[in-house]
Amino acid sequence: MTTITKPKKGSLVVGSKKADKINIKKAYKNLNINSKNGNDTIVVNNSNKKVTINAGNGKNKIDMVNTVGKASVVSGSGNDTINVYALSKKKKVTAKNGNYDIKAGNGNNVINVNSNGNFNITTGKNNDKVTITGNGTHKINLGNG
Repeated sequence: MTTITKPKKGSLVVGSKKADKINIKKAYKNLNINSKNGNDTIVVNNSNKKVTINAGNGKNKIDMVNTVGKASVVSGSGNDTINVYALSKKKKVTAKNGNYDIKAGNGNNVINVNSNGNFNITTGKNNDKVTITGNGTHKINLGNG
């Protein structure tokens, strides 16, 4: 697992074509993650600005915890799980707001949102499940399946 505690402003994290495990403990500005193809696990904690994640094809798991600002998440074909959480210590939704653009490719994708904010979610073919808890404006486009 690659753990980065405090990436620098404008950081780029690039994975391999194999299964990558990337853990960002605290992100500041303009964080870009490109994990390429493979069954990847990506965790981004405590981001307060722009985060861009491109997970490529594979069975990817992406967790974004306590993020605000703007986030773009793209995962290619595969059965992906994408979680966006803004939680207090009591596991309740807190007033974390942001703008999120999530695109999951073909596959049986699961997208869980437990956060306030504006979400634009698009999925590809197959059976997808999207669950949203929190306030904001949400646009969801589920692919065929």
